[in-house]
Amino acid sequence: MVQNMTAGKPVRLVMGLFWPVFAGSLLQQLYNLVDMLVVGQFISVNALSAVGSTGTLNSLVVGFVFGFTAGLGVLISRMFGANQLEKMRRYIANGIYLVGFIALLMTVCALVFLRPLLRLMQTPDAVMDDAYTYIFIIFAGIPATVLYNFVAGVLRALGDGKTPSLFLIVAAAINVALDLITVVVFGMGVEGVALATVFANLVSGLLCLWKMYKSYPVLRLQKKHFRFSRRMIRELFHMGTPMALMTSITMLSCTISQAATNGLGTQAMAAVTTGGKIQNILSVPMQSFGVALATYTGQNLGAQKLDRIKTGFRQILTITLLYTVVAGAAMAVFGRWLSMIYLKPTETVSLDLAARYCLVVGSTFPLLGALFVVRSTVQALGYTLAAMLGGGLELAARCFVVFVLVAPFGYTALCFAEPLAWLSANVLLVITLIRAIRQLHRRLAFLPAGPEAHRRRSKQITQT
Repeated sequence: MVQNMTAGKPVRLVMGLFWPVFAGSLLQQLYNLVDMLVVGQFISVNALSAVGSTGTLNSLVVGFVFGFTAGLGVLISRMFGANQLEKMRRYIANGIYLVGFIALLMTVCALVFLRPLLRLMQTPDAVMDDAYTYIFIIFAGIPATVLYNFVAGVLRALGDGKTPSLFLIVAAAINVALDLITVVVFGMGVEGVALATVFANLVSGLLCLWKMYKSYPVLRLQKKHFRFSRRMIRELFHMGTPMALMTSITMLSCTISQAATNGLGTQAMAAVTTGGKIQNILSVPMQSFGVALATYTGQNLGAQKLDRIKTGFRQILTITLLYTVVAGAAMAVFGRWLSMIYLKPTETVSLDLAARYCLVVGSTFPLLGALFVVRSTVQALGYTLAAMLGGGLELAARCFVVFVLVAPFGYTALCFAEPLAWLSANVLLVITLIRAIRQLHRRLAFLPAGPEAHRRRSKQITQT
């Protein structure tokens, strides 16, 4: 159901969008967990290392897609908040042209440069074949990933988080079933797990598209909406690209960390893969708060309600930080036991390394929670360049650890790459958020009251 978030209690509205986003994201992480569980328990530890070694490379592409479509969603949510529905539909139609081209270009480039990228990441020869097979199939399915993220982004921009999350749950069930069928029943290797993931992504995207056209008249596009507009394409591109580059830069820095991990051997690779999976699952609530808050902020920005933006931000930040204290403590204390979900008890060296990773990362979880909330708000306010620069600081921090600290301090230094990256990005984004709110208040203060002023404010804000 479409949800207007410009009136009502901020926490209730954000939580209403948070829960379906959280449920869908958690199920996605859980079926990723099943992927790793099936690979680790039914294939081999080398296969687990192979899939893990491609994780950041996969996240690099998925992060670009998510960031780009999220940027388009911010613009759409502003139009909806400003009640410019006809213009919103034209943006969606032109967005289809844009994401279609992006999907094709990314697929071709990813497949052509795949093996050199794996070599650049120092993927060991022992796992190279499995790593190449797995990620080749995943990258061939990039159009399915783009389809789901774009349609889901449109629905969330209008306050509907239930539909994309519901169909993600369906896709998760399909993925888990196909994992077991392809690997356990038919004896396939990592290619079976990859095929299951691509098919599940395609199903979730098609179901979201079907629901959008069937149940939401406000999103039904007509022939006139598909009139190609270079201006709209340019605006969408300018909104989506910085956010895509921000997530890509962040993932690129993770890829550099992964390359350093690969150079430390398969046991370190398995440990970081395991610790990273635990981190990803526990960070789902933080991500979900960020997604929900971005939609809330975008709609209220379009409606010129900056005081509501500040109130919602403060309340959600408080809730997020409270969660990170509890979740981080659990990760730090129970890291070794949690790692046994992925690793066999006999893998004692990898378990010890994974526990060390969990201790360091769990102890600094509030930095990650703050980053998700602050960055989402900054993006929704239209300061996408600052978000991209924040990603650049994360890259610089991880490079410093990899190229300066890993050689003398080894694996332990690598564990601190994530916290240092989060801290670096937070410093810039907090300063940007404070300045952004002040600037928006000053811009609106010069406009007089009345209906005409309301229209002028809406135009000014939606063009921010």
